[in-house]
Amino acid sequence: AEPMPFLADDLFASSDTVRAEAGIRYLAELARHTQVILFTHHDYVVDAARRIVPSVQVHELLREA
Repeated sequence: AEPMPFLADDLFASSDTVRAEAGIRYLAELARHTQVILFTHHDYVVDAARRIVPSVQVHELLREA
């Protein structure tokens, strides 16, 4: 059977950049086995994900003005 996707909401909200990057590296490894979906509103998390996992797909929702 296919593995269930891993869904996380603001997993790194209380993490500094170093810890968030370590977590993103772990999620990248997990993504080799299952789909990983991470919701965040923190730009530093998105920037780190793009830097660490160049193939990451980022979907941005509308921001309030």
